[in-house]
Amino acid sequence: MSNFKSQINIFGIKSCDKVRSALKWLNQNMIEYNFIDLKSSKIKSSTLNFWLKNMGWVQLINKSSKTWRSLDDKTRENVINNETAKQIIINNPLILNRPIIEIEEKIIIGFSEKNCATLFK
Repeated sequence: MSNFKSQINIFGIKSCDKVRSALKWLNQNMIEYNFIDLKSSKIKSSTLNFWLKNMGWVQLINKSSKTWRSLDDKTRENVINNETAKQIIINNPLILNRPIIEIEEKIIIGFSEKNCATLFK
């Protein structure tokens, strides 16, 4: 699989099990990628706009996360569309489902070995 040549960006945090699984799988299959740590790097506005346009806030925000649960009720209730979600994500990037994998114009949220094996043929 090492002949896969598209640029791959992986957004996540290193302590996340799904992110670690994705990185391990990519390394084992000799697929190069750029890792963007959500704890130490800000998400570009253009990147977030692309995600929101193509995936929507419901798929991006992890409502089971500690970050989501730590928001006050009023803040959570006000997240009703992409626009209201955008500022919450900018201020709280760990609220995102992880990993977010970008391959050219495709976005994949989460990691599945089966899906990646198909995608990286």
